Order: sequence, then structure tokens, then C-alpha cells
Amino acid sequence: MPQLVPWEGGLDKTRPSEGGCDSRQGGGGAAHHPGRRQGFRPGSHSSRGCSHPVGSGVPQGRRDRTGGHALSLPACPGHRFRPCQTMPVEEFVAGWISGALGLVLGHPFDTVKVRLQTQTTYRGIIDCMVKTYRHESLLGFFKGMSFPIASIAVVNSVLFGVYSNTLLALTATSHQERWAQPPSYTQVFIAGCTGGFVQVYCLAPFDLIKVRLQNQTEPRARPGSPPPRYRGPVHCAASICQEEGPRGLFRGAWALTLRDTPTLGIYFVTYEWLCRQSTPDGQNPSSATVLVAGGFAGITSWAVATPLDVIKSRMQMAGPKHRVYRGVLDCMARSAQQEGLGVFFRGLTINSARAFPVNAVTFLSYEYLLRWWG
Repeated sequence: MPQLVPWEGGLDKTRPSEGGCDSRQGGGGAAHHPGRRQGFRPGSHSSRGCSHPVGSGVPQGRRDRTGGHALSLPACPGHRFRPCQTMPVEEFVAGWISGALGLVLGHPFDTVKVRLQTQTTYRGIIDCMVKTYRHESLLGFFKGMSFPIASIAVVNSVLFGVYSNTLLALTATSHQERWAQPPSYTQVFIAGCTGGFVQVYCLAPFDLIKVRLQNQTEPRARPGSPPPRYRGPVHCAASICQEEGPRGLFRGAWALTLRDTPTLGIYFVTYEWLCRQSTPDGQNPSSATVLVAGGFAGITSWAVATPLDVIKSRMQMAGPKHRVYRGVLDCMARSAQQEGLGVFFRGLTINSARAFPVNAVTFLSYEYLLRWWG
């Protein structure tokens, strides 16, 4: 039965979808290629919205393993001024899952890092870990994780999704095609910075709540002991809105923007460079390469980000009742004056120890999920 199909001059009410372009549904790829399972196939031309069968007059060009056309082909007749493609949702889903896996692995390290950056009661990493375990048991290392396990996964989904779709806009190549047609490092850096900037708007409230909960050093509730200030993430968010207003949820967001925008560009450039150095041209990197490249990308980005991460955490802990800092520059000046320049690298060691396994697992799961779906 004829369907309404997007067309150059409007909606063509008589043209059937077979052999035409349907950018809403991914075309009739399964119908034209018997034996292929239904649904989108990342990297194939049909998964980007073109359903032209072989022999329909559309230039074939280089064919990928699913039988579709490469994204670098000219626009099909129905969309003469742009390629037939839709935003790949798989990138967001893969980012979500990989972000959740990395969070579970790295949250205990993150708790120690936050406490070292915002409190002066610890003599070092080991002292912080020992005191946390003695006063709060093993559960103390996982404070504030129940909220980020969902929220940070969303943030990671936004980061990887925006990064990949920005590269798609810059290069017109899907994730599966990028090892055969690698983008320039400038394009990778721009896409990484774009993803970092966009994710800040999602990350800022979640990160603030996480930091406030991680800095609660009270032991588990016992009869007669004073209750902690925040009973959980929802109560923490409600208390901040009541005491500081809705804008309080974005305290430290400017420092977070300065931290994440350039460093995530460096993050993806480092990963791409290490993968390319260890992989023959046109081939996908091995699992070991992805693990090592992802781990060192995490270490490199955190080495750059740690000074602003310290400032961000301190500004997030400064509520309206004790306004210690007037802004990012004032926080930097006061911190350096009171504790020396070494304060800006507080937590760097634990950040590096945490960054390697977390980002290695994040990238490996992300790549495997996309290959599995592809």
C-alpha cells in the first residue's frame, strides 16, 4: 500500500516506499535484502535512511559488509541536497551502558578523591581509606552512588552520543567506517569539546549532589547518634533547592565547564591517536589496544583536568551560609595562598589510579556494543 514519503517538493502521496527514501523508518532494507534481520544496521546505507535496492540507479560506490552504501555517497534522488541519514541512537545507548559499568568500578576511588580535595583531615590516600573504612565501613566508599548509577550513565550517554554525532556531521562517516576513513585529529578534538560542553548541562546537578553526599563522613545511623545532613540524593536535592534556590544545583557549573570542554577533546584525541599507532590502516583495534588506549586517555585527561576539578569540588561545597569564594578566580587565588600550588594537584594520584581501569572498561564496552549492534 502506498505510504507518505518525504520528497524534495513535499509529500508524494502516490510514491510507494519500496525503492524510495524514508528517512523516518530506515527504509525497506530488510525487504530488499532477504535474510538480513529487521531493524537498523549501523554502518549500512539503509540504516541511515535510504532503501534503494541494488540496481535501482543509485550509485553503489563502496559497499560495506551489510550490502548497503557508504555514507560518503552523493545524496539519493529524493534528497538531492544532503545524504540520507538519521541520528544513530546506538551511540547514546552504548554510552549509557558503558558509563554505568565504569561508574561502578570507579566510585570508591572517586569518593577518596573528593574527600582529599575538599577536606584537610587526611594525611594522604591510605589515611583517607583507612579512616573511611573504620568510621563508615565498606559502604562509606559507595556513598552517593545510587543516584549517579542512573544519572551519570545518562551523562555518559550524552557525551558519547554528541561526540559521535558531531563526528558524523563533520565527516559523514559512521562509527564502523571511521577506522577505514579516520577523521582528522582536529575533527576529533572539536567533537570531543562539543560533547564535553553539552554534557555539563546534564552533569552539573548530579555531580553537585554526588559531591555533597560523598563528603558526609558520619557513620551509619545508630541509636542516639545525630542523623546526617542529607538522608539521600532526593533529600539532598530538595534541601539544596530550599536553602539555595534552583540555581544552587548548578553551583560550580562554570568550573565544571572549564574542566570538561577542553579535557574531553584531549581525551578522545589521545584515544584515537593510541589506537591508530597500534592498529594497521583500515582495521579495527584489538581489545587489548582499546583497553590500553582508553586507560591512558583517561589518565591524560585527568592530569589536565585535576586543577579545575579541585576548584570545582570546593565551590560545590561552599553553600550560601558560608560563601567562601566569589568565583573561580577567587577560589584559585585563596586556595593557592592558603595551601600552596600543590593544592591544585591534590587527588591526582588517586584520579590516575581510578582513570585507567574505569576508562579502559568504558571504551571496551562501548566499542563492543557498537560492533555487536553493527
